[in-house]
Amino acid sequence: MEKPHPLDWEARAREELGETPEVREAALKEFAAKAIKLENFNPRLDENFLLRFLRSKKFDVDKAFKSYKKFHTIRLIDPERYLPVGVGPLRYKPGFDLATGTQLREYNPIDGSFVVIWRVGNWHPECGFDLSDIFTPTAMGGDFRLREEQAQVAGCHMVMDLGQMHLSYIRHFPFSAIKALIMTIQDGYPCRFKGFHVVNNSSLWDYIWAVSKPFLKAKIKERVYLHGANVKSLHKHICPSILPEEYGGKGGPFDWSWITGELYARNEEFIRLSHYGYITKGPEQRRDG
Repeated sequence: MEKPHPLDWEARAREELGETPEVREAALKEFAAKAIKLENFNPRLDENFLLRFLRSKKFDVDKAFKSYKKFHTIRLIDPERYLPVGVGPLRYKPGFDLATGTQLREYNPIDGSFVVIWRVGNWHPECGFDLSDIFTPTAMGGDFRLREEQAQVAGCHMVMDLGQMHLSYIRHFPFSAIKALIMTIQDGYPCRFKGFHVVNNSSLWDYIWAVSKPFLKAKIKERVYLHGANVKSLHKHICPSILPEEYGGKGGPFDWSWITGELYARNEEFIRLSHYGYITKGPEQRRDG
């Protein structure tokens, strides 16, 4: 039987996830019933949000619920830095302005996925930001894209460009941030991660990999690709028609303005959504005692 087109999310959901209207309705009902029983927790129950977890776990409600809890547990690592209460995208504008990441506007023609790129950009050790500071902005960008059912079904590729990163920068990679990232990619985020692509990898990657590898499942390890400076290798997974020209693509110069514009326009909405999850004080409340 011929495979569905990469951008035909409905056909792919039926074939890859076993999704039918009956399966979806029953799973949503069971999932919501579990979520409302969590203690010290304000559950987000909108259908679109719950479907992200269900689709990422092929409608296995128990696995989806476990992922839902893990996602909200990440905040507890450090409530001021990871998905903090009462904070929207505009709070992170100084970090966004460093051009350390973007999300490509177009879906990947190869497999219908969306693509996130992390890089050094204009970051430098004296700027006052470290790895912890890109977690929440990236999660917000994911939340924006995962509102689309194509993204929920087809998943995401992540490109990590470590060019210009030196081993001396290790102190800017706190273990709490590495822990949060491991939790995220390993069942702690409602996304079907299709590949993690490291380009221009350096000795810093060796450190990150050495720290992370023991905690990763075999399935995740198999989806890590080291491309070095070989963009042709990257193009086997992500079509050059959508990649920025810095990666041998035809998508124009590296640009992050479209995604930040979308996030800034929804700042109040993100602040409202931040109040869901395990109940903690917001940054302002903690400062006030």
